[in-house]
Amino acid sequence: MNTGNPTPSEGGRLSRRDALKLAGLFTLGAAFQQLAHIRLPLAQATSARPNFLILVLDTLSARHMSLYGYPRQTTPSIARLAESAMVYHNHHAAGSFTTPGTASLLTGTYPWSHRALQPSSMAREDFTSRSLFNLISPEYFSLAYTHNPLAMYLLHQFHRGIGELMPFGALTLKEMTAAGSWLWNDFPMADTAENVITGIGQPPSSLFLSAMEPLGQRQPALRAEYRDLFPKGLPGGESRSFTLEACTDWLSHNLATLPSPHLAYFHLLPPHEPYLPRKEFIGTFPADLNLPAKPPHPASEHATDEALGNLRREYDEFIAYSDAEFGRLYDNLLRSGQLDNTWLILTSDHGQLFERGIHGHLTPAMYQPLLHIPLVIRPPGGRQRLDIHDLTSNVDLLPTLLTLLNEPLPAWLEGQVLPGFTGIPDPERVVYALDAKESSVHGPLRSGTAVMRQGSYKLIHTFGYKELADEDELYDVEADPEELDNLYEALPDVAAGMRAKLEESVKRNS
Repeated sequence: MNTGNPTPSEGGRLSRRDALKLAGLFTLGAAFQQLAHIRLPLAQATSARPNFLILVLDTLSARHMSLYGYPRQTTPSIARLAESAMVYHNHHAAGSFTTPGTASLLTGTYPWSHRALQPSSMAREDFTSRSLFNLISPEYFSLAYTHNPLAMYLLHQFHRGIGELMPFGALTLKEMTAAGSWLWNDFPMADTAENVITGIGQPPSSLFLSAMEPLGQRQPALRAEYRDLFPKGLPGGESRSFTLEACTDWLSHNLATLPSPHLAYFHLLPPHEPYLPRKEFIGTFPADLNLPAKPPHPASEHATDEALGNLRREYDEFIAYSDAEFGRLYDNLLRSGQLDNTWLILTSDHGQLFERGIHGHLTPAMYQPLLHIPLVIRPPGGRQRLDIHDLTSNVDLLPTLLTLLNEPLPAWLEGQVLPGFTGIPDPERVVYALDAKESSVHGPLRSGTAVMRQGSYKLIHTFGYKELADEDELYDVEADPEELDNLYEALPDVAAGMRAKLEESVKRNS
Protein backbone atom coordinates (compact mmCIF):
# COMPACT_ATOMS: atom_id res chain seq x y z
CA MET A 1 0.00 0.00 0.00
CA ASN A 2 1.21 3.50 -0.82
CA THR A 3 1.63 5.39 2.46
CA GLY A 4 2.39 8.75 0.86
CA ASN A 5 6.07 8.55 1.82
CA PRO A 6 8.21 7.95 -1.27
CA THR A 7 10.42 4.88 -1.06
CA PRO A 8 13.99 5.16 -2.39
CA SER A 9 12.82 3.77 -5.70
CA GLU A 10 9.82 6.11 -5.84
CA GLY A 11 10.96 9.37 -4.28
CA GLY A 12 13.54 10.83 -6.58
CA ARG A 13 16.08 8.05 -7.14
CA LEU A 14 16.39 6.87 -10.72
CA SER A 15 17.29 3.48 -12.05
CA ARG A 16 20.78 3.21 -13.53
CA ARG A 17 19.23 3.08 -17.01
CA ASP A 18 17.25 6.30 -16.48
CA ALA A 19 20.18 8.05 -14.82
CA LEU A 20 22.35 7.32 -17.85
CA LYS A 21 19.58 8.52 -20.14
CA LEU A 22 19.24 11.75 -18.19
CA ALA A 23 22.97 12.30 -18.20
CA GLY A 24 23.03 12.01 -21.97
CA LEU A 25 20.04 14.27 -22.43
CA PHE A 26 20.83 16.98 -19.91
CA THR A 27 24.38 17.18 -18.65
CA LEU A 28 26.16 16.97 -21.98
CA GLY A 29 23.29 17.66 -24.29
CA ALA A 30 20.63 20.16 -25.13
CA ALA A 31 20.97 22.47 -22.14
CA PHE A 32 24.65 23.18 -22.71
CA GLN A 33 24.19 23.55 -26.46
CA GLN A 34 21.55 26.17 -25.72
CA LEU A 35 24.07 28.06 -23.57
CA ALA A 36 26.98 28.02 -25.99
CA HIS A 37 26.46 31.69 -26.86
CA ILE A 38 26.43 32.92 -23.23
CA ARG A 39 29.81 34.23 -22.17
CA LEU A 40 30.04 34.48 -18.42
CA PRO A 41 32.97 36.43 -16.97
CA LEU A 42 35.88 34.33 -15.79
CA ALA A 43 36.06 33.74 -12.07
CA GLN A 44 38.31 36.18 -10.26
CA ALA A 45 40.30 35.67 -7.09
CA THR A 46 38.03 34.67 -4.23
CA SER A 47 36.63 37.66 -2.36
CA ALA A 48 36.23 37.82 1.41
CA ARG A 49 32.69 39.06 0.81
CA PRO A 50 30.05 36.30 0.64
CA ASN A 51 28.16 35.23 -2.45
CA PHE A 52 24.36 34.99 -2.65
CA LEU A 53 22.22 32.38 -4.39
CA ILE A 54 18.49 33.16 -4.42
CA LEU A 55 16.20 30.36 -5.62
CA VAL A 56 12.55 31.24 -6.20
CA LEU A 57 10.32 28.21 -6.79
CA ASP A 58 7.25 29.65 -8.46
CA THR A 59 3.82 29.00 -6.89
CA LEU A 60 5.20 27.07 -3.91
CA SER A 61 2.72 27.23 -1.04
CA ALA A 62 4.13 26.66 2.45
CA ARG A 63 0.82 24.96 3.25
CA HIS A 64 1.85 22.11 0.91
CA MET A 65 5.34 21.56 2.31
CA SER A 66 6.10 18.78 4.76
CA LEU A 67 8.75 21.11 6.19
CA TYR A 68 5.86 23.16 7.60
CA GLY A 69 3.76 20.19 8.76
CA TYR A 70 1.89 19.15 5.60
CA PRO A 71 0.96 15.43 5.91
CA ARG A 72 2.33 14.44 2.50
CA GLN A 73 6.12 14.17 2.45
CA THR A 74 6.61 16.71 -0.35
CA THR A 75 9.85 18.46 0.72
CA PRO A 76 12.38 16.13 2.40
CA SER A 77 15.30 17.79 0.60
CA ILE A 78 14.30 21.30 1.68
CA ALA A 79 13.93 19.86 5.19
CA ARG A 80 17.62 18.84 5.01
CA LEU A 81 18.51 22.41 4.07
CA ALA A 82 16.49 23.63 7.04
CA GLU A 83 18.71 21.75 9.51
CA SER A 84 21.49 24.29 8.88
CA ALA A 85 19.37 27.35 8.13
CA MET A 86 16.93 29.95 9.40
CA VAL A 87 13.37 28.72 8.77
CA TYR A 88 10.61 31.35 8.64
CA HIS A 89 7.25 29.83 9.58
CA ASN A 90 5.00 32.87 9.14
CA HIS A 91 6.25 34.35 5.87
CA HIS A 92 3.84 35.95 3.39
CA ALA A 93 3.69 37.03 -0.24
CA ALA A 94 2.63 40.62 -0.89
CA GLY A 95 0.81 39.60 -4.08
CA SER A 96 -1.22 36.60 -5.18
CA PHE A 97 0.44 35.93 -8.54
CA THR A 98 3.87 36.30 -10.15
CA THR A 99 3.89 39.94 -11.19
CA PRO A 100 3.02 41.68 -7.90
CA GLY A 101 4.66 38.98 -5.77
CA THR A 102 8.00 39.09 -7.60
CA ALA A 103 8.03 42.87 -7.88
CA SER A 104 7.53 43.12 -4.10
CA LEU A 105 10.35 40.66 -3.45
CA LEU A 106 12.76 42.54 -5.72
CA THR A 107 11.85 46.11 -4.67
CA GLY A 108 10.96 45.73 -0.98
CA THR A 109 7.63 47.53 -1.55
CA TYR A 110 3.97 46.56 -1.65
CA PRO A 111 1.98 46.36 -4.90
CA TRP A 112 0.23 49.68 -4.23
CA SER A 113 3.67 51.33 -4.44
CA HIS A 114 5.46 49.53 -7.29
CA ARG A 115 2.17 49.14 -9.26
CA ALA A 116 3.13 45.95 -11.08
CA LEU A 117 -0.50 44.92 -10.72
CA GLN A 118 -1.47 43.07 -13.88
CA PRO A 119 -0.12 39.96 -15.60
CA SER A 120 2.52 40.92 -18.18
CA SER A 121 2.94 44.36 -16.62
CA MET A 122 5.98 46.04 -15.13
CA ALA A 123 6.59 48.30 -12.15
CA ARG A 124 6.21 52.06 -12.18
CA GLU A 125 8.92 53.74 -14.26
CA ASP A 126 10.64 55.28 -11.24
CA PHE A 127 11.17 51.75 -9.86
CA THR A 128 13.40 50.81 -12.79
CA SER A 129 16.44 51.66 -10.66
CA ARG A 130 14.98 50.50 -7.32
CA SER A 131 15.47 46.75 -7.50
CA LEU A 132 17.79 44.46 -5.61
CA PHE A 133 20.09 44.34 -8.64
CA ASN A 134 20.32 48.12 -8.87
CA LEU A 135 20.96 48.65 -5.15
CA ILE A 136 23.66 46.10 -4.36
CA SER A 137 27.30 47.17 -4.34
CA PRO A 138 28.90 47.47 -7.80
CA GLU A 139 31.55 45.15 -6.42
CA TYR A 140 29.02 42.33 -6.86
CA PHE A 141 28.57 40.59 -10.19
CA SER A 142 24.90 39.66 -10.67
CA LEU A 143 23.34 36.93 -12.78
CA ALA A 144 19.60 36.38 -13.26
CA TYR A 145 17.36 33.88 -15.01
CA THR A 146 13.71 32.82 -15.01
CA HIS A 147 11.50 30.29 -16.80
CA ASN A 148 8.47 32.50 -16.13
CA PRO A 149 7.67 35.12 -18.80
CA LEU A 150 5.87 37.35 -16.26
CA ALA A 151 8.98 37.42 -14.06
CA MET A 152 11.09 38.06 -17.16
CA TYR A 153 9.16 41.26 -17.84
CA LEU A 154 10.41 42.55 -14.48
CA LEU A 155 13.97 41.31 -14.96
CA HIS A 156 14.03 43.11 -18.30
CA GLN A 157 12.87 46.27 -16.59
CA PHE A 158 15.69 45.97 -14.02
CA HIS A 159 18.28 44.74 -16.54
CA ARG A 160 20.60 47.75 -16.24
CA GLY A 161 21.50 46.57 -12.76
CA ILE A 162 22.03 42.92 -13.78
CA GLY A 163 25.53 41.93 -14.87
CA GLU A 164 24.24 39.03 -16.98
CA LEU A 165 20.54 38.52 -17.72
CA MET A 166 20.38 35.07 -19.28
CA PRO A 167 18.07 34.79 -22.32
CA PHE A 168 14.65 33.30 -21.74
CA GLY A 169 15.45 30.23 -23.82
CA ALA A 170 18.82 29.58 -22.18
CA LEU A 171 17.62 26.78 -19.90
CA THR A 172 14.80 25.49 -22.06
CA LEU A 173 15.26 22.42 -24.22
CA LYS A 174 13.69 24.11 -27.20
CA GLU A 175 12.54 27.73 -27.30
CA MET A 176 9.30 27.75 -29.26
CA THR A 177 8.60 31.47 -29.31
CA ALA A 178 10.12 34.36 -31.19
CA ALA A 179 10.20 36.52 -28.04
CA GLY A 180 12.46 34.06 -26.25
CA SER A 181 14.80 33.48 -29.17
CA TRP A 182 15.59 35.96 -31.94
CA LEU A 183 13.55 38.86 -30.48
CA TRP A 184 15.12 38.43 -27.04
CA ASN A 185 16.38 42.02 -26.69
CA ASP A 186 12.78 43.26 -27.06
CA PHE A 187 11.26 40.48 -24.93
CA PRO A 188 8.40 42.37 -23.21
CA MET A 189 7.12 43.94 -26.44
CA ALA A 190 7.62 40.79 -28.51
CA ASP A 191 6.03 38.49 -25.93
CA THR A 192 3.00 40.76 -25.61
CA ALA A 193 2.62 40.85 -29.40
CA GLU A 194 2.84 37.07 -29.63
CA ASN A 195 0.20 36.64 -26.92
CA VAL A 196 -2.16 38.99 -28.73
CA ILE A 197 -1.61 37.40 -32.14
CA THR A 198 -1.72 33.77 -31.10
CA GLY A 199 -4.48 34.38 -28.56
CA ILE A 200 -7.02 35.24 -31.23
CA GLY A 201 -6.41 31.93 -32.98
CA GLN A 202 -5.41 33.31 -36.37
CA PRO A 203 -3.47 30.95 -38.66
CA PRO A 204 0.11 31.93 -39.58
CA SER A 205 -0.44 34.49 -42.31
CA SER A 206 2.32 37.01 -41.68
CA LEU A 207 6.06 36.76 -42.05
CA PHE A 208 6.32 36.91 -38.25
CA LEU A 209 4.09 33.89 -37.65
CA SER A 210 5.43 32.00 -40.63
CA ALA A 211 8.91 32.29 -39.15
CA MET A 212 7.61 30.69 -35.95
CA GLU A 213 6.30 27.59 -37.71
CA PRO A 214 9.63 25.67 -37.73
CA LEU A 215 9.90 26.18 -33.97
CA GLY A 216 6.49 24.68 -33.34
CA GLN A 217 7.28 21.72 -35.57
CA ARG A 218 10.01 20.60 -33.14
CA GLN A 219 7.53 19.88 -30.37
CA PRO A 220 6.24 16.41 -31.41
CA ALA A 221 9.80 15.10 -31.75
CA LEU A 222 10.71 16.60 -28.39
CA ARG A 223 7.71 14.95 -26.70
CA ALA A 224 8.64 11.60 -28.20
CA GLU A 225 12.28 11.93 -27.11
CA TYR A 226 11.33 12.45 -23.46
CA ARG A 227 8.13 10.42 -23.23
CA ASP A 228 9.63 7.62 -21.12
CA LEU A 229 10.85 10.04 -18.45
CA PHE A 230 7.99 12.56 -18.61
CA PRO A 231 4.92 10.60 -19.71
CA LYS A 232 2.51 13.48 -18.97
CA GLY A 233 4.64 15.96 -20.95
CA LEU A 234 7.67 18.13 -20.33
CA PRO A 235 7.63 20.89 -17.69
CA GLY A 236 6.86 24.28 -19.20
CA GLY A 237 4.24 22.91 -21.54
CA GLU A 238 4.06 23.11 -25.30
CA SER A 239 5.84 26.38 -26.06
CA ARG A 240 8.79 26.45 -23.64
CA SER A 241 9.74 22.94 -22.60
CA PHE A 242 12.49 22.44 -20.03
CA THR A 243 13.65 20.06 -17.33
CA LEU A 244 14.76 20.87 -13.81
CA GLU A 245 17.60 18.39 -14.35
CA ALA A 246 19.13 20.75 -16.90
CA CYS A 247 18.84 23.68 -14.48
CA THR A 248 20.38 21.67 -11.65
CA ASP A 249 23.30 20.61 -13.84
CA TRP A 250 23.88 24.12 -15.14
CA LEU A 251 23.91 25.67 -11.67
CA SER A 252 26.11 22.89 -10.30
CA HIS A 253 28.70 23.40 -13.03
CA ASN A 254 28.64 27.16 -13.48
CA LEU A 255 28.15 28.90 -10.13
CA ALA A 256 31.77 28.20 -9.23
CA THR A 257 32.92 29.95 -12.41
CA LEU A 258 31.24 33.27 -11.56
CA PRO A 259 33.31 36.21 -10.33
CA SER A 260 33.35 36.63 -6.56
CA PRO A 261 31.52 38.20 -4.92
CA HIS A 262 28.37 37.47 -6.89
CA LEU A 263 24.59 37.37 -6.55
CA ALA A 264 22.76 34.75 -8.62
CA TYR A 265 18.95 34.94 -8.85
CA PHE A 266 17.12 31.96 -10.37
CA HIS A 267 13.31 32.06 -10.56
CA LEU A 268 12.30 28.56 -11.68
CA LEU A 269 8.78 27.79 -12.88
CA PRO A 270 7.93 24.56 -11.00
CA PRO A 271 5.72 23.78 -9.15
CA HIS A 272 3.57 26.21 -11.16
CA GLU A 273 0.98 24.46 -13.32
CA PRO A 274 0.86 22.53 -15.61
CA TYR A 275 1.88 19.81 -13.15
CA LEU A 276 4.29 17.65 -15.16
CA PRO A 277 6.74 15.75 -12.94
CA ARG A 278 9.20 13.03 -13.84
CA LYS A 279 7.64 9.55 -14.05
CA GLU A 280 8.59 8.21 -10.61
CA PHE A 281 6.71 11.03 -8.87
CA ILE A 282 3.42 10.29 -10.63
CA GLY A 283 1.11 8.42 -8.27
CA THR A 284 3.39 8.99 -5.28
CA PHE A 285 0.67 10.14 -2.88
CA PRO A 286 -2.70 8.69 -1.86
CA ALA A 287 -5.75 10.60 -3.01
CA ASP A 288 -7.52 11.42 0.25
CA LEU A 289 -6.27 13.94 2.84
CA ASN A 290 -9.58 14.17 4.76
CA LEU A 291 -9.58 17.97 4.54
CA PRO A 292 -12.50 19.95 5.97
CA ALA A 293 -15.27 20.96 3.57
CA LYS A 294 -15.33 24.67 2.78
CA PRO A 295 -18.18 26.76 1.38
CA PRO A 296 -17.80 28.10 -2.18
CA HIS A 297 -16.37 31.59 -2.50
CA PRO A 298 -18.41 34.23 -4.39
CA ALA A 299 -15.65 34.07 -7.04
CA SER A 300 -15.89 30.28 -7.22
CA GLU A 301 -14.96 28.63 -10.52
CA HIS A 302 -17.35 25.79 -9.56
CA ALA A 303 -14.60 23.19 -9.42
CA THR A 304 -15.79 20.13 -7.50
CA ASP A 305 -14.03 18.91 -4.37
CA GLU A 306 -13.09 15.75 -6.26
CA ALA A 307 -11.52 17.71 -9.11
CA LEU A 308 -9.68 19.97 -6.66
CA GLY A 309 -8.43 16.92 -4.77
CA ASN A 310 -6.98 15.43 -7.95
CA LEU A 311 -5.32 18.71 -8.87
CA ARG A 312 -3.92 19.05 -5.33
CA ARG A 313 -2.37 15.59 -5.58
CA GLU A 314 -0.80 16.43 -8.96
CA TYR A 315 0.56 19.69 -7.53
CA ASP A 316 2.06 17.83 -4.58
CA GLU A 317 3.73 15.39 -6.99
CA PHE A 318 5.25 18.32 -8.87
CA ILE A 319 6.49 19.80 -5.59
CA ALA A 320 8.13 16.45 -4.75
CA TYR A 321 9.90 16.45 -8.14
CA SER A 322 11.05 20.04 -7.61
CA ASP A 323 12.27 19.16 -4.12
CA ALA A 324 14.24 16.16 -5.37
CA GLU A 325 16.05 18.29 -7.96
CA PHE A 326 16.72 20.96 -5.33
CA GLY A 327 18.21 18.19 -3.17
CA ARG A 328 20.53 17.17 -5.99
CA LEU A 329 21.65 20.79 -6.42
CA TYR A 330 22.11 21.24 -2.67
CA ASP A 331 24.26 18.11 -2.45
CA ASN A 332 26.38 19.23 -5.41
CA LEU A 333 26.96 22.66 -3.88
CA LEU A 334 27.85 21.16 -0.50
CA ARG A 335 30.21 18.64 -2.08
CA SER A 336 32.03 21.31 -4.10
CA GLY A 337 32.42 23.63 -1.10
CA GLN A 338 30.51 26.44 -2.81
CA LEU A 339 28.25 26.95 0.20
CA ASP A 340 31.19 27.69 2.50
CA ASN A 341 31.05 31.32 1.35
CA THR A 342 27.49 31.59 -0.02
CA TRP A 343 24.16 32.63 1.46
CA LEU A 344 21.54 30.23 0.04
CA ILE A 345 18.01 31.67 0.06
CA LEU A 346 14.98 29.59 -0.97
CA THR A 347 11.55 31.17 -1.27
CA SER A 348 8.56 31.65 -3.58
CA ASP A 349 6.54 34.46 -5.17
CA HIS A 350 3.07 33.19 -4.07
CA GLY A 351 1.17 30.01 -3.30
CA GLN A 352 -1.72 28.07 -4.83
CA LEU A 353 -5.40 27.53 -3.98
CA PHE A 354 -7.40 24.25 -4.09
CA GLU A 355 -10.53 25.13 -2.17
CA ARG A 356 -13.91 26.89 -2.21
CA GLY A 357 -14.45 25.94 -5.85
CA ILE A 358 -11.18 27.58 -6.97
CA HIS A 359 -7.95 26.23 -8.43
CA GLY A 360 -5.01 28.52 -9.05
CA HIS A 361 -3.89 31.99 -8.01
CA LEU A 362 -5.47 34.51 -10.38
CA THR A 363 -8.35 34.97 -7.99
CA PRO A 364 -9.64 37.60 -5.55
CA ALA A 365 -9.94 34.87 -2.86
CA MET A 366 -6.85 35.67 -0.80
CA TYR A 367 -6.67 32.75 1.62
CA GLN A 368 -3.58 31.44 3.38
CA PRO A 369 -2.58 28.69 0.89
CA LEU A 370 -2.20 31.53 -1.62
CA LEU A 371 -0.22 33.92 0.61
CA HIS A 372 1.75 31.74 3.04
CA ILE A 373 5.07 31.02 1.32
CA PRO A 374 8.38 29.46 2.40
CA LEU A 375 11.54 31.29 3.35
CA VAL A 376 14.65 29.32 4.27
CA ILE A 377 18.00 31.11 4.57
CA ARG A 378 21.25 29.20 5.03
CA PRO A 379 24.27 31.32 6.01
CA PRO A 380 27.72 30.49 4.66
CA GLY A 381 28.91 27.28 6.28
CA GLY A 382 25.61 26.92 8.16
CA ARG A 383 25.70 24.45 11.03
CA GLN A 384 22.44 24.75 12.97
CA ARG A 385 18.74 25.39 12.58
CA LEU A 386 16.88 28.46 13.81
CA ASP A 387 13.07 28.45 13.64
CA ILE A 388 11.49 31.91 13.45
CA HIS A 389 7.74 32.31 13.95
CA ASP A 390 7.48 36.11 13.76
CA LEU A 391 5.23 37.61 11.09
CA THR A 392 7.28 38.46 7.96
CA SER A 393 6.71 39.46 4.34
CA ASN A 394 8.61 39.05 1.11
CA VAL A 395 9.10 42.84 1.10
CA ASP A 396 11.59 42.14 3.94
CA LEU A 397 14.15 40.30 1.82
CA LEU A 398 15.63 43.36 0.10
CA PRO A 399 16.27 45.43 3.27
CA THR A 400 17.78 42.32 4.86
CA LEU A 401 20.19 41.74 1.98
CA LEU A 402 21.18 45.41 1.91
CA THR A 403 21.88 45.26 5.64
CA LEU A 404 24.05 42.16 5.18
CA LEU A 405 25.98 44.06 2.51
CA ASN A 406 26.33 47.18 4.69
CA GLU A 407 24.40 49.17 2.10
CA PRO A 408 22.13 52.09 3.12
CA LEU A 409 18.38 51.43 3.28
CA PRO A 410 16.42 53.78 0.99
CA ALA A 411 13.60 55.68 2.68
CA TRP A 412 11.01 54.31 0.24
CA LEU A 413 11.44 50.69 1.38
CA GLU A 414 8.32 49.27 3.03
CA GLY A 415 9.91 46.07 4.33
CA GLN A 416 11.87 45.51 7.52
CA VAL A 417 15.08 43.66 8.25
CA LEU A 418 14.10 40.07 8.97
CA PRO A 419 14.10 38.82 12.55
CA GLY A 420 17.10 36.61 13.07
CA PHE A 421 19.30 39.34 11.64
CA THR A 422 18.36 42.12 14.06
CA GLY A 423 17.34 40.10 17.10
CA ILE A 424 14.46 42.53 17.68
CA PRO A 425 11.00 40.93 17.37
CA ASP A 426 8.12 43.28 16.60
CA PRO A 427 4.89 41.96 18.17
CA GLU A 428 2.91 44.82 16.56
CA ARG A 429 4.16 44.05 13.05
CA VAL A 430 1.63 44.51 10.26
CA VAL A 431 2.05 42.99 6.79
CA TYR A 432 -0.12 43.48 3.72
CA ALA A 433 -1.02 41.81 0.44
CA LEU A 434 -2.94 43.17 -2.53
CA ASP A 435 -4.63 41.86 -5.64
CA ALA A 436 -5.74 44.70 -7.92
CA LYS A 437 -5.54 43.28 -11.45
CA GLU A 438 -8.25 45.65 -12.72
CA SER A 439 -6.33 48.77 -11.65
CA SER A 440 -3.68 50.56 -13.70
CA VAL A 441 -0.15 51.69 -12.96
CA HIS A 442 -1.49 55.22 -12.57
CA GLY A 443 -4.60 56.39 -10.78
CA PRO A 444 -6.56 55.07 -7.82
CA LEU A 445 -7.05 51.43 -6.86
CA ARG A 446 -10.64 51.10 -8.01
CA SER A 447 -11.16 47.43 -7.18
CA GLY A 448 -9.30 44.58 -5.59
CA THR A 449 -8.72 42.46 -2.53
CA ALA A 450 -6.55 43.92 0.21
CA VAL A 451 -5.23 41.81 3.07
CA MET A 452 -3.81 42.85 6.43
CA ARG A 453 -2.14 40.57 8.99
CA GLN A 454 -1.43 41.69 12.54
CA GLY A 455 -0.69 39.21 15.28
CA SER A 456 -2.93 36.18 14.80
CA TYR A 457 -5.64 38.16 12.99
CA LYS A 458 -6.11 38.45 9.25
CA LEU A 459 -8.50 40.88 7.57
CA ILE A 460 -9.57 40.35 3.94
CA HIS A 461 -11.28 43.38 2.35
CA THR A 462 -12.84 42.93 -1.10
CA PHE A 463 -13.88 46.17 -2.79
CA GLY A 464 -15.02 47.70 -6.08
CA TYR A 465 -15.69 44.59 -8.18
CA LYS A 466 -18.66 44.74 -10.55
CA GLU A 467 -19.44 41.05 -10.10
CA LEU A 468 -18.63 40.74 -6.38
CA ALA A 469 -20.17 42.56 -3.44
CA ASP A 470 -17.86 44.46 -1.12
CA GLU A 471 -17.08 42.09 1.72
CA ASP A 472 -14.93 41.81 4.84
CA GLU A 473 -13.61 38.65 6.45
CA LEU A 474 -11.70 38.42 9.73
CA TYR A 475 -9.96 35.24 10.85
CA ASP A 476 -7.79 34.18 13.75
CA VAL A 477 -5.43 32.16 11.59
CA GLU A 478 -3.59 30.64 14.55
CA ALA A 479 -6.76 29.26 16.15
CA ASP A 480 -8.49 28.71 12.78
CA PRO A 481 -5.80 27.93 10.16
CA GLU A 482 -8.39 26.75 7.62
CA GLU A 483 -10.15 30.16 7.74
CA LEU A 484 -13.60 28.74 8.35
CA ASP A 485 -14.91 31.01 11.12
CA ASN A 486 -15.43 34.61 9.96
CA LEU A 487 -15.14 36.76 13.10
CA TYR A 488 -15.91 40.11 11.48
CA GLU A 489 -19.26 40.50 13.24
CA ALA A 490 -18.20 38.70 16.43
CA LEU A 491 -15.16 40.96 17.11
CA PRO A 492 -16.34 44.45 16.08
CA ASP A 493 -13.56 46.36 17.85
CA VAL A 494 -10.77 44.29 16.30
CA ALA A 495 -12.49 44.38 12.90
CA ALA A 496 -13.08 48.16 12.95
CA GLY A 497 -9.50 48.95 14.00
CA MET A 498 -7.95 46.74 11.33
CA ARG A 499 -10.38 47.91 8.65
CA ALA A 500 -9.56 51.60 9.38
CA LYS A 501 -5.80 50.92 9.21
CA LEU A 502 -6.13 48.90 6.01
CA GLU A 503 -8.35 51.47 4.28
CA GLU A 504 -5.98 54.27 5.24
CA SER A 505 -3.03 52.36 3.78
CA VAL A 506 -4.89 51.67 0.52
CA LYS A 507 -6.06 55.27 0.14
CA ARG A 508 -2.67 56.73 1.02
CA ASN A 509 -1.02 54.65 -1.68
CA SER A 510 -3.64 55.14 -4.38
